[in-house]
Amino acid sequence: MLWPLAAGAVIINPGDVVINEVAWMGTEGSANDEWMELKNNTAENIRMDGWLLRTTDGKIKAYITGELPAHGFYLLERTDDNTVANVKANFIYKGSLSNTGQSLELIKDANTYIDSASFSSWPAGDNTTKQTMERTADGEWKTSKSPGGTPKAENSDGIAVASSEESSESATEYSAAVASATYYDNIFINEIMPAPEGPDDELEWIEIYNGNSAEVNLQGWEMRDTTGAATAYIFKESAKMGGYGYLVLKRPETKITLNNDEDGITLAFPGNSEVTKKVADTVTYESAPANLSYNKTNNGWQWSKDATPGKKNVISEKPAEIALLLSNEEPGENESIAVAGVSESFGENLNAISNTLDKSIPLAKSPVTVFLIALSITIISGIMVIVLKSKLFRKNT
Repeated sequence: MLWPLAAGAVIINPGDVVINEVAWMGTEGSANDEWMELKNNTAENIRMDGWLLRTTDGKIKAYITGELPAHGFYLLERTDDNTVANVKANFIYKGSLSNTGQSLELIKDANTYIDSASFSSWPAGDNTTKQTMERTADGEWKTSKSPGGTPKAENSDGIAVASSEESSESATEYSAAVASATYYDNIFINEIMPAPEGPDDELEWIEIYNGNSAEVNLQGWEMRDTTGAATAYIFKESAKMGGYGYLVLKRPETKITLNNDEDGITLAFPGNSEVTKKVADTVTYESAPANLSYNKTNNGWQWSKDATPGKKNVISEKPAEIALLLSNEEPGENESIAVAGVSESFGENLNAISNTLDKSIPLAKSPVTVFLIALSITIISGIMVIVLKSKLFRKNT
């Protein structure tokens, strides 16, 4: 599905405007003097009104204004224009960058992704010397030659080339991926495993489902988590699924960390000069029970003990069992005894009544017996539900 550009809109291709330099460590004057720089790689001036530079954790949301000159730079300084001495800022923003890593996104017109720099740990820059993180022409990241970097000027050749897998998704690679991408309907996030039995960094996975009868290739599509140090993953050329098939992506490949307390996944079409990036599917969860997978079903998303990566989803648990699993607790001793006592009491009464029945009527065929059994099962089930609801209510309050 294609979304046409508005009349008179400026065509911006991936790589035309990039996040060019990041002073996540601040300056020699103050660690709070953080700044970021954008670069225009085209020969045309670009209006920045309606653009947004943000971190995916929501700590920074810079709604940009003004103009980015041809082959020029756009400087964003934190808090005030004194962050970088003797260099005038194009924009003042609020919020801080983490010293460990973060995910930056540059977005045009609310939903067109132009560029990103997503790292669980910064691949370049030095917090001790205050040397910045600079982007090279081929999309890699280096530490600037001098403390303070090169605000509003061409980057240095750098010194400490980053050898990070995350930085290998350069602007050139991304541009090639989206240029050859195809935009399919009926592609879904189908199952995720946020809290596996074993090391999370090896065993977490996300499953995508192809709801079409024909083979699809998701090269150039994008998937990202939504909470914490959010990470973006661009699908590679090998991301093929047969008709009504599955694609299972593990954390060592995507680098996407699924938080156990709260997180979400978004699957999106890529954005380029012809297509405005749109979300194909998304899922969120509040808490991930240990060793349960989260499954898309006709009745909404449900947790299941039966993880089925690469296969049709299976939900074998009953609602009451799932509620208990989500509570992350076992039934209390008193609650277990209470339910057991009710069961034994009904059993004794049923035996006593059965002994008074006409022995000429087989027990299994006696209408009274059938009625009593049905009644006892209904009452016991009701009591168990009340106990579980009471337990969950006490937990939430």
